[in-house]
Amino acid sequence: MACYLVYCSENDLALGNPIDVKNFAAELGLSNVTILAKENGNQLDYDHINMLVALRAVNDHFIEVIKFLAQAEK
Repeated sequence: MACYLVYCSENDLALGNPIDVKNFAAELGLSNVTILAKENGNQLDYDHINMLVALRAVNDHFIEVIKFLAQAEK
């Protein structure tokens, strides 16, 4: 069974902006998209690059990614 974890970032104004990511996820039949933003409990209002390379990401949403991957292995 396929599992999906879909993130986008609040300040991504081009390649992965929240509206485009939500539309793409809906095309795949997915409804749960996490927007990486302070108002959603994240440490930063992330953008396209820093959602992957920001030092704070390690102790922020990367923890959820690790949990997701561990669960998907079961």
